[in-house]
Amino acid sequence: MRHDQLGKQMLRASLENRGTFTSAMEVSPDPQLADGYFVPDLSRASPVTNTLLGRMTERPCSFEVFSAPPEVLEVEMCLRKLLNLRHILRKPKEMSGLPHQWVLCAGKPLSALDATWARQVADWPCGVYELPPVNATSIVVLSELPEERSTLFLRLMGRG
Repeated sequence: MRHDQLGKQMLRASLENRGTFTSAMEVSPDPQLADGYFVPDLSRASPVTNTLLGRMTERPCSFEVFSAPPEVLEVEMCLRKLLNLRHILRKPKEMSGLPHQWVLCAGKPLSALDATWARQVADWPCGVYELPPVNATSIVVLSELPEERSTLFLRLMGRG
């Protein structure tokens, strides 16, 4: 704690002639809503078993759905929502797993994939891109999914 205070004092002293430094700034975001949040009960039978959606929902997750390719700022907003959700879920002692986020989009968001350093995932079907692990987010380009029975439901979501 003392080391933190010293660091803040050093920053303030170094930067005071260049601008305004705030050492304890409250960061309280506006209310945000995820398009969907899911916590699985794997003891229950499911019609999505053996599908891509079933695989995606084997652990807690949130969903953001876009009918068009999301822009960089829209993906940033999704990341902010997920980080806030994970922060809220960390507070109770009985936390049961932090969610992974699935951004579903009809078309390929080239600029967002590039800006987030998202990469095609080797052990997932074509069309599933993963951001660096700290982001706990994947982007699913519905139009790129293989035409298989296991992807049918998600591909239907990407139709016009």
